[in-house]
Amino acid sequence: MNEKDLYPDYQPKKTPDTVYDYLRYPKTNIFKILDDIGRPSLEKLNLILTYFKKYKIEAKKNPGGIQKGNVAIGADSDQYYSSEEEILVSELGKMLKNIVESNSKREIEKIMLKERV
Repeated sequence: MNEKDLYPDYQPKKTPDTVYDYLRYPKTNIFKILDDIGRPSLEKLNLILTYFKKYKIEAKKNPGGIQKGNVAIGADSDQYYSSEEEILVSELGKMLKNIVESNSKREIEKIMLKERV
């Protein structure tokens, strides 16, 4: 018997993983912060940077760790599980990257001066 016989309707996930794939509890503080930010934009650069700086420190204080992975679903036997703080810093970093890549250096400098970042 092969795998297709065991799970004939199985379809592999084809979309990139998101923060929603990693977190089990929707009432986590991460979603409150992401909701507070809303859609990332140049005007929210200061807010995102503030959260990023705060949670980068928190992520160092509370790192994830290695746990036994569920090999049956494709995980490594020793799997790294990120802390919520690490996941949030990653999401905030993606937002910052997107803002920097989609705005000119001049626009970023202008908003940083205005916001005193």
